[in-house]
Amino acid sequence: MKKLWLALIPCLAIAAQAQPATQSKDTPVLLVHGFMTYDSASINCGQLWGPILKELKTQGFTNVKTVTYYKASKNCDVNLAKLYGNTGRDNTWKELGRTLSNYVFDHYTKYNQKVDLMGHSMGGLVIRSAVQGGSEYESGFRNILVEDAVTIATPHKGSDFANLCIHRQCKSLQVSHPDFKWLASNPNPQSLMKTNWHLQASNLDSLTTIDSGFAMNVDAQHKKLFKGLSHNAQLRNKASIYHAVQSLVKDK
Repeated sequence: MKKLWLALIPCLAIAAQAQPATQSKDTPVLLVHGFMTYDSASINCGQLWGPILKELKTQGFTNVKTVTYYKASKNCDVNLAKLYGNTGRDNTWKELGRTLSNYVFDHYTKYNQKVDLMGHSMGGLVIRSAVQGGSEYESGFRNILVEDAVTIATPHKGSDFANLCIHRQCKSLQVSHPDFKWLASNPNPQSLMKTNWHLQASNLDSLTTIDSGFAMNVDAQHKKLFKGLSHNAQLRNKASIYHAVQSLVKDK
């Protein structure tokens, strides 16, 4: 009997970890931006996410943080480059996902706290790889608790635009990059708890095709196609913003 009890202890620990206690709109929401194409690798999180931050507040979300991986970024709540180092423009999106998984584990998962993730453009690949790498116990990744994950204008199959890239990070967005083969091997990655994926794309996005934006194994109810929106307009359009925020409570 004693041996049976000892054998059950790891299982009970995992079960306890997979049942976080927080409720819907109190769940921390982390917003992750995409690749910055300009010479200076930096982004203004407050400016980029402003409309979505306003909508999250309107809908009652109480714990929202913007995340950057560029050291020179401004108005961001979390700077992974300053916390962990080695997250600049020469790091691939998978490497950034590894760092994000460590941040989520260090600040949330190890305290049995689930999070929601939202990523725009390459940011969607960062959050997806964070979940997938952790669930597959890839070297350096941490398995984390993620309830809802939203990708907006994310090239899940890569982007032809990246063929013009110079920097290693941008080159990792090329369709032929081997990390996309890894990504495709797990079309609906799950964290330590059930993770609900929501995808948004637009027919006028010149950087992310509809096929690439929807390249995950989720049902039609978890995919939303917008018409007439450019790549970045999907972060400013009222309907797109509203749908993205609603996705965080859709499956609760």
